[in-house]
Amino acid sequence: KHNMDEWSKELNLTEAQKVQVQKINDDYKTKKQAIRATGTASDFKKLNDAKQAEIDAVLTPEQRKKQEQIHQQKVDEKNKKSELKGS
Repeated sequence: KHNMDEWSKELNLTEAQKVQVQKINDDYKTKKQAIRATGTASDFKKLNDAKQAEIDAVLTPEQRKKQEQIHQQKVDEKNKKSELKGS
C-alpha cells in the first residue's frame, strides 16, 4: 500500500488513474494466487508483463517516462548494493 501511495505521488496520478491502477493490481493479485501452486517463473513473468502493459495504458507518456526513470533508479541502487556486498 505504501509503495502504491509513494509511486502514485511521484507520477502525479489523478484519482481516476489511482482507481484504475488499483483495480489492475487487485485483478493480477488474484491471478497470481491462482497459479501460485503450479505456476512457473515464466508464468509469473508473463503475468507481470501483462499487468505492466495494462498499467502503462492508463498512464500518460510523461508518466510512463517518469516510471521508467524510477524503475532504472531502483535497478541501479540494487546493483550498487550487490557490488558493496561482493567487495
